Amino acid sequence: MAKIHQKRLYFSKIETNLEMKINVLVTGASGYIGSMLVYFLSQKDYIGKIYALDVKEPKFLWKPNEKIVFVKKNLVDNWEEEIKEKVDVVFHLAFWIRRPFFNLKRHIYENRYGFEKLLDFCKKNSVKKIIIAGSIAVYGAKKENDPKIFFKESDPLKEDVYLYGKEKIEMENQAKIFSEENKNIKIIILRLATVTGPFAQKIFKKEGLLKIIKAFPFFVILSSDNSLRQYVHEDDVISAFLFFLEKDIDSNFEIFNVAPYSFVYFKDIAKILKKKIIKIPFILLKIAFRSLWYFSLGKIPTSPGSENSYTFPIVVDNTKITSLGFKFKYSSLEAFLGKKGYFAELFAPQSDNNFK
Repeated sequence: MAKIHQKRLYFSKIETNLEMKINVLVTGASGYIGSMLVYFLSQKDYIGKIYALDVKEPKFLWKPNEKIVFVKKNLVDNWEEEIKEKVDVVFHLAFWIRRPFFNLKRHIYENRYGFEKLLDFCKKNSVKKIIIAGSIAVYGAKKENDPKIFFKESDPLKEDVYLYGKEKIEMENQAKIFSEENKNIKIIILRLATVTGPFAQKIFKKEGLLKIIKAFPFFVILSSDNSLRQYVHEDDVISAFLFFLEKDIDSNFEIFNVAPYSFVYFKDIAKILKKKIIKIPFILLKIAFRSLWYFSLGKIPTSPGSENSYTFPIVVDNTKITSLGFKFKYSSLEAFLGKKGYFAELFAPQSDNNFK
């Protein structure tokens, strides 16, 4: 378990009314974002008890103690009986991301029914606020997408192929219906761009497209001149969760894009990594992705629809969140490089210091 200096994570200064201690529940607490969130929540004086729920034991940043109660359960299990104190705020991060080659029905059931159970718990226990990890994948990676036209929260959600995006749309719809029936509970959905940074790349070693691009020798495959990624730094993501924990909003249901006003083209990534570019038609990329998916029995993350997200751009507008006073600390390129941020200090003494 990594040892971290006790510093406060930088995030935008806001007014807060949190004078009394509050208890929180974090689902997916042992995952990439969940591990960081539990760690920083544990440093907050106004946080009383943290219920950390996950099917996997925590490996990074935190371990059970007087403040953090680990609940080793799946959301579809009877985890509610483990929550002994009143919970004020719920952070929902638990979500099976990778489409399995086998047991697809189980995958869909656990994402859907697990969220239903969580919402039911919030209703029965009068939870005040639910902050949910969404994704910009909901906008849909389509050929007609223009990187110069940024998606806003009010734009239609068009993903209809890639399972991850489709499930995130369904989750948002579930949350919206619940919100209309339970107006006393505030729901905030954070549509996250691709999250990365030094913790993802050097400690947690998160799997995904970024790891494949960096690890693949000699060249980067390009299926479109508009192939790009809008990366958001892990520090900024945690800051956003903390921001809305402390920020009071008027509406009982709001959605925010969480991404800096920048992105990185794959062709520029190739230059940064000093790799050659190999251009191939989209149809060949699709065949290659499907072949890798089937021959590896799903171990290589090239499931149906992933060729679209690799080829076609999704770039989002962040005006809604920044208009509330939130500020992004890092660009997409800095997130991609993974050399700056809170966890960079573990590897480089000269890492810049962003904390107060």
